[in-house]
Amino acid sequence: MVTRRPKEINTFIPQSGIRRSDFAIDTFSVGRYNIRTNPAYTEGWAFGLDAAYAELPVSFRLMRIRCGTAGKSRRYKAGQIHVFGGSMMPKLGIVHYNFPDFSFDEFIRFVSDTGFDNVELQVNDVWSPGIDSPEKNAETIRQKVESHGLAVSAFAAGNDFVVLDEEAVRSQVERMRRIVGLTKILGASAIRTEGGAPKESVPENRWIEAMAGCLSRCVEFAEEEEVYLAVDNHGLVTNDGNLQVELFERVGSKHVGANLDTMNYRWFGHDLETVERYYEIIAPYTLHLHLKDGRGTRSAYRGEALGEGEINLMKAIDCLKTAGYDGSWCCEYEGRENDGRGQRKCYEYLKANIDGSTASDA
Repeated sequence: MVTRRPKEINTFIPQSGIRRSDFAIDTFSVGRYNIRTNPAYTEGWAFGLDAAYAELPVSFRLMRIRCGTAGKSRRYKAGQIHVFGGSMMPKLGIVHYNFPDFSFDEFIRFVSDTGFDNVELQVNDVWSPGIDSPEKNAETIRQKVESHGLAVSAFAAGNDFVVLDEEAVRSQVERMRRIVGLTKILGASAIRTEGGAPKESVPENRWIEAMAGCLSRCVEFAEEEEVYLAVDNHGLVTNDGNLQVELFERVGSKHVGANLDTMNYRWFGHDLETVERYYEIIAPYTLHLHLKDGRGTRSAYRGEALGEGEINLMKAIDCLKTAGYDGSWCCEYEGRENDGRGQRKCYEYLKANIDGSTASDA
């Protein structure tokens, strides 16, 4: 099992030739990471910045500054950045889901105005029927997201890996190869990956074999592109923490792990004690996150804003911090106040309960 504990760093970026007054606040987006300026840390022509990285990504070679006053961008080469000890900053996100009355542009504007840092996008946001070039569309979407000061934390693939037929496996793997490419264009490094759906052609005792087979074939290009396949505990196949652990261990790559959904285990029918045990065993494998709350199971399920359901979210948060989770603290809202009110409640919960400390700091 690979333990993913973030390093704590701070960055100095020389501002030679640029006046301090040229900058209002600002957020620096580097791949899936956000860096915020620390106004207390200035010296001459230098800005001090707090940041958190599991490891320095390739995209760190060039980083963009969005100037709050002029809305312009400047780029800095890696040689202009000095890295030394510092502190962690949380990144708050939301899934593009359950916004029925919002166009995509309205959704992005809402997310930015509310205060979120990043978004998880759905495959249909980029690659839907009628889109001739999803790659070109992904670039347009990325620019639109970044123009609102946001980043893409993850891209949902909509795949189905519960297949054994060789032709079906090849089709799913090649589709995922293209999804990986789109994820890179979007500036993300995590793919919210489905396990798949039950089907007569794949008996239950071969589900892990089927999923592991597809995932293992995807590992080669995922590793090459530094993209991570985060398998969601979703639906009827992967909503079992023990099964997930067996799956991840069978694949044996740090590029395959979990998209931990805090509500879905309960939706499936597990009791709350089992749900919390799953948090403990899945947290070390977690690559991306859906913090979600609600009540009940299956047909009796009702989505709620964070903190208003029956889920012990602080248990999940503590498990993730203990495991060194460093990704987006991404919420998903499935409640009835889906005109923005429920989503704002989720943001306020994140602000109140997610900070830069780790469990060991408490």
